[in-house]
Amino acid sequence: MIAALVLLTSTVVMSRFARVAQSERVVSVVETYSRVFAAKLGEQLQNRIDVVELVRASWQKERMAGLGEFDDVADIIHAYFDEVQALNWVNAAGEIERVTPLDGNERALGLNVAALPGPGQALRDATALDAFRLTGPIELAQGGKGIVGYAPVRVNGEVAGFLNLVFRSAPLMDHVMGPSDAKSFSVTVMDGTNSVHEMPHDPVGEAFAVSTTLDIAGRTWTIIARPTSAEVAAAQSPLDELILLIGLALTVFVPALLNESALNKQRLVEREERFALAMEGASDGLFDLNTLTGETYYSPRWFQMVGYRAEELPLHFDTFRKLIHPADVDNVIRPAHDFTDSDGDIVENEFRMRHKDGHWINVLARARLVRRDGRVVRIVGTHVDLTELRRHERELKRAAMTDDLTGLRNRRGLSQVLTRHAAALSDTARLCLMHVDLDMFKAINDSNGHEAGDHVLREIADRLRGFHGAFEVIARVGGDEFLLAIRTEVSDAGLLDFAQSLITAIGQPIAFEGKGFRVGASIGVDVVSSATEESVCTAIANADIALKHAKTSGKGRCVFFEPAMRDETVRSVEIAMQIREGIDRNEFVAFFQPQVDLRSNRIVGFEALARWRHPERGILNAAAFVPHAEDAHLIEAIDDLVFSRVLDALAMLDGLGLTETRISVNLSTSQLMHASVVDRLLWKVDEASIDPQRICIEILESTLLNERAGNVVRNVHDLAKAGFSVELDDFGSGHTAIASLLNFPVSRIKIDKSLVAGIAGDRNLQAITTAISDLGQKLGVTVLAEGLETEEDRAFLLSTTCAQVQGYLVGRPLAQQDLNDWIVAWCGRHSEPLRARAGTGS
Repeated sequence: MIAALVLLTSTVVMSRFARVAQSERVVSVVETYSRVFAAKLGEQLQNRIDVVELVRASWQKERMAGLGEFDDVADIIHAYFDEVQALNWVNAAGEIERVTPLDGNERALGLNVAALPGPGQALRDATALDAFRLTGPIELAQGGKGIVGYAPVRVNGEVAGFLNLVFRSAPLMDHVMGPSDAKSFSVTVMDGTNSVHEMPHDPVGEAFAVSTTLDIAGRTWTIIARPTSAEVAAAQSPLDELILLIGLALTVFVPALLNESALNKQRLVEREERFALAMEGASDGLFDLNTLTGETYYSPRWFQMVGYRAEELPLHFDTFRKLIHPADVDNVIRPAHDFTDSDGDIVENEFRMRHKDGHWINVLARARLVRRDGRVVRIVGTHVDLTELRRHERELKRAAMTDDLTGLRNRRGLSQVLTRHAAALSDTARLCLMHVDLDMFKAINDSNGHEAGDHVLREIADRLRGFHGAFEVIARVGGDEFLLAIRTEVSDAGLLDFAQSLITAIGQPIAFEGKGFRVGASIGVDVVSSATEESVCTAIANADIALKHAKTSGKGRCVFFEPAMRDETVRSVEIAMQIREGIDRNEFVAFFQPQVDLRSNRIVGFEALARWRHPERGILNAAAFVPHAEDAHLIEAIDDLVFSRVLDALAMLDGLGLTETRISVNLSTSQLMHASVVDRLLWKVDEASIDPQRICIEILESTLLNERAGNVVRNVHDLAKAGFSVELDDFGSGHTAIASLLNFPVSRIKIDKSLVAGIAGDRNLQAITTAISDLGQKLGVTVLAEGLETEEDRAFLLSTTCAQVQGYLVGRPLAQQDLNDWIVAWCGRHSEPLRARAGTGS
């Protein structure tokens, strides 16, 4: 009887131990699967994000023709990723403007996502970080649950809109999981308290639920994996209960016990095989180490991972120890007391193991410690082959730091690389940074297409690589900008000579499809002062400042940075901020300077001049703010404000009976470059019910000399066809004046004030002005003289064929509210009724 009780007690203990061991094995497998699922999901999401980033980069580098190619790219993405619901274009105001494919997504078109809490926050985060950002899970306008992300697209530094990727949750999760895993596990993905995806699960698997987190594109998701009831049932063998029952009648049923034991050994083997098969797709190998004996179980998949057959290696811990990379052994193999003294039950490490064929594989180990009487007696866990994942990460990192067009470095990580080069300098050497910008590149790109532009950039990159092997680093940091680092011991004068030879090399002809192109180069230079990243970043910024001075001082030259340049740049930035605030506060207005017929004194028009009602400095003329506005890409906003004031003034002139009087307005070069400028101006004049013939578009000769004059030429011709008048401002002050009369539909030329002021006493000015007036008369183009200030100058102009004048002698620039009084006074002084004095602009 006593023996039977002893046997019964032993069977109860064995049953409990079996239950604990089986539960630990289930939890370990579920933990591994939870991590594997999170890694797979993260990789799949990142693949889709990378595609969107590629589209964004192509758009911003002007390799995509905007929305013209958007649909084609979106169709390709939709075909490649089944779960993608749509790729949309969201304009800068936050409205979905383009939907691809439209079929099935009609409800999304026109939706203002900026007004929605989740998407609106994602838009703001994406803009602030200049990166792709996900929303939480949302109910799609098309129906069903989905995940939505936004990536900002910047044009000239400003956000032009957003790429909006929309994909359905369920198909993505099914793709990550696969049908085989779904038989063994259920997965729930949570974004905070909101469900991204949830599979049905039962209470049996809940006891073994394991959570893992995934950080992706600004969101933190919790992955909760649970085994299915079938998997738990298979793991929770009836062995322990059978041991208990058999123990009660051990003396009678010993043969049955032995048979059942053999049967359950077979079940354990089958279950292990089932776990191994379940982990097959995840590249996981299972191991179970007895720390007391060193005996170790390795699953079939573990042996496959290291390239061996099971019978080729002994089932012992030394097998694992010998395969570890020598440099990783100390981090992986730790004394038993390290585990015993540790508080946690989970151990995780990453290391390298030698494959049978000799190469090294990256392995992630995750194990659970099994304790007994305070000692760790078993370590049970998995080894995951991360080799492909790490290789993919290295490729992505390399791609992220490489310009895909030229193969040069890009901006990412550049400061760290330059810091390392600075730290390696000898005592007599210094690291100089050269910021190179190509002159006339945009003209080639615009006139001959992006393929020609790309060819030029690749050719310049090759020339920089081959330039005497001089540079430590060559990076493409902008559309046509390069940053070069050179280690040198030569003086500043020697560097200037070197830079000039570089400019000469860049300026050599470039052949492309039977054509020969030439670009120039401007260079800004600064020296890294110390081997710190802060110093490197300062030198990069200083070289950029010096480059701007090189560009504005005539191009084709090299300029060294000087501290005074930074002060000027800081001041320009401060003014740009004030300009932005002034635009928001409606401080920019138009003043109007009268233009009259030289002989009859009829009012023929006005010139609209931009002015800034500065809250502290009073009325500022254009020279005080236009250069800063152009640098900050704010000049177009000022143009728009002035053009609106012109339309208001024309409506006011109509009320005075001056229904044919024209107003001249100067559009900035950047405004005239836009393909949509004609449509936008026509829309505005149509909305104001103004005849476009009453608006004269002034073109500066400097605009015609701009690198992108090709766009300007097309737009000016289109403006003339649309009914606007075109006039050439500052005529005679540049080099293209006469050619411009032949290339443009010019209706009036304005003789520059430098040729008018003091003309009565200067025979050279008289000869030039007379010649211009006669040329205009012969070509049928009206001639207006600017800057008329004295009666003596007016008397001389009367002796020429000049038709119209403008200047302080006629009237100073007037605020709009002062126009009425000036017009009434002018007409009164010239003895005819106001309406009778209303003249045409010709």
